[in-house]
Amino acid sequence: MTKIRGWPVRAMYMLIAAALVISLMIIAAPAQKVSADPGLSEWDRVSTPTVDGWVLAPGSVIIDYALASAGEVAYAVVYSDYDECDADTGYYLLKSDDYAATWTDITGALRDAVDVDEEDPTPTLLQVATDWEDPDFVAVALNVTGSSIHVCFSTDGGDTFEDIGEVEGLDIVSDLAVSYEAAGKREIAIGGVEYNGLDYYSGLFRCTVSGDSAAAWEDATEYAGWDDSTTTMRLPAIPCA
Repeated sequence: MTKIRGWPVRAMYMLIAAALVISLMIIAAPAQKVSADPGLSEWDRVSTPTVDGWVLAPGSVIIDYALASAGEVAYAVVYSDYDECDADTGYYLLKSDDYAATWTDITGALRDAVDVDEEDPTPTLLQVATDWEDPDFVAVALNVTGSSIHVCFSTDGGDTFEDIGEVEGLDIVSDLAVSYEAAGKREIAIGGVEYNGLDYYSGLFRCTVSGDSAAAWEDATEYAGWDDSTTTMRLPAIPCA
């Protein structure tokens, strides 16, 4: 009986010893280096806020934005009061080609279109519009001199802009829209109000763009189907102190 029981015990000791040897060999073996994909595994330290790539533009307020190509291309009008390193403050027109991950400042091309002197402040940018299909067509409404509303458009994604001219009859812009292109033409519409010092009058204007040229503005306020009532909106009287 003693010999029969002794063999399994000895076998168990041998198995335990072999397991210990194998575990020591695994621990002693050099660790293999894992090759990392630089595009997925490398991290960079970025100080924020920063104007590099406009990832987080310091002191910025988003005025308006527009999307195209299912959101891959985006345009934004922002106002920034960033004043370090002699950077300009004011309004910027930004563009993104990567779903708003990074931004490029294209304000310079817009300034060139309205012939603004480099020493003058950036024009007040009001609205930006594009359609969902064509990312290269973008329109921007801006106030050039403090009282003159203009609309500029680009057919090359903001590399260059064309000034359609002043929208006479508007003092305040409420919205800007562009249509899809059909038969080589598209429409730009702008709506808002005119203030005569006492009353506000609604206004709607449109123009047709063919290729890279635009026709004159047309007053669409009295088009058939619109409510052409003469009702005006008057500001409430301010009581005397």
